[in-house]
Parts: sequence; structure tokens; C-alpha cells
Amino acid sequence: GPHQGALIDLPDDKWAFIHFQDKGAYGRIVHLEPVKWCSGWPLCGDVKDELLCGTPVDEYDYLVDVESDYKIDISDNFKNNKMSLMWQTPANKPKDFYSFDKGLKLNCYYHNEDSHKALNLAPNVFLTKISSEHFKVFTKLKLSLINDEDESGLTFMGFKYGTILVRLINGKKHLLILEGAYNEVDRIIYDEEIDDDEITLNMYFKDLVYQFGFNNRRIGPKFIADRGRWIGGKYGIFSRGNKNSCGYSVFKYFRVINNAK
Repeated sequence: GPHQGALIDLPDDKWAFIHFQDKGAYGRIVHLEPVKWCSGWPLCGDVKDELLCGTPVDEYDYLVDVESDYKIDISDNFKNNKMSLMWQTPANKPKDFYSFDKGLKLNCYYHNEDSHKALNLAPNVFLTKISSEHFKVFTKLKLSLINDEDESGLTFMGFKYGTILVRLINGKKHLLILEGAYNEVDRIIYDEEIDDDEITLNMYFKDLVYQFGFNNRRIGPKFIADRGRWIGGKYGIFSRGNKNSCGYSVFKYFRVINNAK
């Protein structure tokens, strides 16, 4: 409903109300509703009876006459040694997290033992918001995993979450899928040894169900997308290691195709 928003005084004695709609894992969607004043009270949206509250409009002429070509990025090629404004991190990102080397170089950063065991506690996860009900993710990376437990991967992060990654175990690269949840230790639910140094990780998302992929083939179980703590779900990339780590991975691109079935 119309809450946690604000009335907007528009020209020509018109009014509007800006507010959000809680969409669970999709996050909070911003709405701009028309307002009609009745007996000194503002009624928002489609008002069929002045004695009752309004309902959200299905469609309406845009209420603010401002033209803009601004758009929010959903993909990033890391050109010119810059990251798009689409990225968010759970903590301020120092240079220990990343640099640029013909792509985004994510160091296998160690924060503490808790965040080493549970990705939702790691500060160095680069995440972005959901922008479509159906989409595909492709991210290509070059692995330079050096110490055991060095790892890099792709995750969908919520209160419950899934992750696909490559981890160095006894000197061998293992493709893993993890299942995690807030205040729990991540569990391995898929393990496959690989030899590749350059890989593509995928995620296929439709109607709040997602599945991971490796080099454009789907693998592992399907997950139900979950919201975060007071936020929607997010997805993104990371590298992580132990205290002795000096490994890293270079992400060449992070590509999202919206409305992909």
C-alpha cells in the first residue's frame, strides 16, 4: 500500500504520491500514483468511491513532465578500468578487494573465519539488483588460483542462497555448487573436478526459480530465489581465500540478458 513515501505537489493543482511495493526477492519497486483530494484527505491511485481508499493504477499518463535518457546498467564489461554504478558491496570496498587487469581482478580476499565459511558474511561480494522477472547471466573469468581454498564464483544472495564457484582443493580445481542461509555454514551439494583456466559461469532465472550453469550447460539443482534481510535478492561475483592466499581471478565481463525465457 501507499506508505514510506511522499506526497508530491505538481503544477496545475495536481498531486502525486511516490511509494514502494514490496515484491519479496524482486526487492522494492517504486511507484508514482495520482492523488485526488476528497474532503481534505488525499486518496492515492484509482479512486472509485470517495468513501474508500484508492487502489494502484494499472496504467496512467506519466505525472512528471521531465525527459531523461538515464538508464541503469545491468551488464558490465569493466572497460576503462571502471566498474558500473550497478554494483553494491556489503562493506566499503578497499583496494584489497579488487583492481583491474584487462578486466575486473578480484583478489582471493580473507576477512575472517566466519566469512570464510559462509558467503553471506563476506564483505567482498560484488552484487547487483534484479531488473527483470526472467534473465540469464554470463560471466567469463580467467582463474589464477594459487593456494588451496582459493575460489571464485557467481552467487544469488538472499536469506537463503545458492553459489557456483571453482575452488582449489589439494592443488586441483573443483567446480562446486553451495547452498547457504543466514547464520549457517555453506554446504557443498555438487562437486566436479575440472582442468579449465578460462571458464564461463551462468545463471538462469525465471519466475523466482534459478539454476546455475558452467560453460553454457546447466548443472546442479534448481533454487527458489529468496529475499535478503529487509532487501530484495541480489546476484553477483566474488573471489575468496584463506589467510595465506595470494590468488585471484580476472572477470572479463558480466553480461545479463533480460526477459530471457
